[in-house]
Amino acid sequence: MKNPIVYNLTIKISKEISSELIELLSQQILPFCTDGKSITSSQINRILVGDDEDEETIAVQFIYPNGNIFQEQRLRTMAKFLGMVDDEYRGKYVYFATHMELLHLQH
Repeated sequence: MKNPIVYNLTIKISKEISSELIELLSQQILPFCTDGKSITSSQINRILVGDDEDEETIAVQFIYPNGNIFQEQRLRTMAKFLGMVDDEYRGKYVYFATHMELLHLQH
């Protein structure tokens, strides 16, 4: 795969602490993980579905330059990311991961 790879972590967390997590992600964790080489960019998205009053769902996306780098670096970079999240929120969130090949991006 020569196209960029989008690695998505969908995280469900209590609304009581979701703002804290989003701030930690945007201010500390993502700048640390987004090195410009293995991970060229990252973003946080709020998923706007459902009427759950107690939980919020966010998607954290990492862009890897290609499939080779994704395969080589994914475990190391995600262990770093999840370790930093677990330092503050272990047992307070659940997540699942998906990865996608970026075929077209229109700006």
